[in-house]
Amino acid sequence: MNESCELTIESLAFGGAGISRLDGEVVFIPGVLPGERVRVSIVDHRRSFCRARLLEVLDAVPERIAPVCPFAVIPWSRPLATSPFCPGCSYQQMTYAAECESKLRQLQGFLSHAVSGTIPIQVEGAPDPLGYRNKGVLHAAVEEGACRLGYVQEDNHTVLDIPECPLLHPALNACLAELRGRPGFLKGFRDQARLTLRRTEPDGAIWWRGSPKSSDPWLHETTLLGDLLVPRNAFFQVNPAVANRLLEWVQTRIRSSSCATVIDLYCGVGIFGLIAAAEGRTVFGVESHGQAIDAARINTGRLGFDPARVTWLTGDAARVWPTWAESLDLKTCQVVIDPPRTGLDPELCRHLTQRPVNSLLYISCGPDTLARDLKQLTDGGYAIRSVALFDMFPRTPHFETAVELVSCATRE
Repeated sequence: MNESCELTIESLAFGGAGISRLDGEVVFIPGVLPGERVRVSIVDHRRSFCRARLLEVLDAVPERIAPVCPFAVIPWSRPLATSPFCPGCSYQQMTYAAECESKLRQLQGFLSHAVSGTIPIQVEGAPDPLGYRNKGVLHAAVEEGACRLGYVQEDNHTVLDIPECPLLHPALNACLAELRGRPGFLKGFRDQARLTLRRTEPDGAIWWRGSPKSSDPWLHETTLLGDLLVPRNAFFQVNPAVANRLLEWVQTRIRSSSCATVIDLYCGVGIFGLIAAAEGRTVFGVESHGQAIDAARINTGRLGFDPARVTWLTGDAARVWPTWAESLDLKTCQVVIDPPRTGLDPELCRHLTQRPVNSLLYISCGPDTLARDLKQLTDGGYAIRSVALFDMFPRTPHFETAVELVSCATRE
């Protein structure tokens, strides 16, 4: 343990860690780039791989840059064995173009396990890889009367005190600085409490401790359709600029489809269904979060859509879809699915293959579970028409993927 060695980085794994090999064993190292020669310290041996800390970059590649955050992996300024670093950003040490290329290769790797052949992938990068987040959640750690407020480190326990975050919108960093400057503000936190910072264009920067109350005023999110009302505890994308590009991608495919009905599964506040309603489609949407469905209904009225053509239901998509499928002409149906990171419920995936719809738009924040579901969907008779990678979360390990599938069965 803690043995030092020199390695050459072969590639980047999903999550951003570099991949190398030592005596035939895979080694994962954060903070490195493909092609670099580095000196590392082995810190964790597992049965089939080991982890290492970056000690020194011996031969850097041209894509390496100096991170803007002092808590990023900066091997030449402090030894990682004794100094903390923030695990949220995996790509601050490389140019943004290199980051997008790495994420593209990772997505290609996942898809290669799901379908045969080469699939062209459209890449939509962010206009700015910094200052884009409209939401940040900081955690409190209170010890002996002192409070650290920041992000949880790799051990999933220790909190690293963060005075500001370069990923947050400047208005949120200004809000955080103002709060930290208030006398006694930090003393008001209990251990493991949370501080949420949130910004929208119409509302500006706001904050709250703990979980929002159902009675708290809703937020106004600016979208392609105009301002939408969004409950504070409902899901909404954290990168407005890239989110609108994703909405345009969905809008284009709804507009070009001959399907008269659009079903929005895992619909949240109903943004995809509302886009379909704006295109004159009959819409059905289902979501387990009741207040999000309330917002979908309210926004339907605010946007002037005919409520007789737009149905919102609180429920589980896997349970609701089979009932809806019985009453619909699936040859004229387009389904939009945007599940959580865990992917599709297996029962829902099975129903979508047993009774296929004309068109299926799959929005995913987890490329591993997306690949798993695409394997079942394509084996069940769907064909992939187009794929797009949306870098919703620059400098972090994460990205969104949008896949357009068509059913071979409904087109025979």
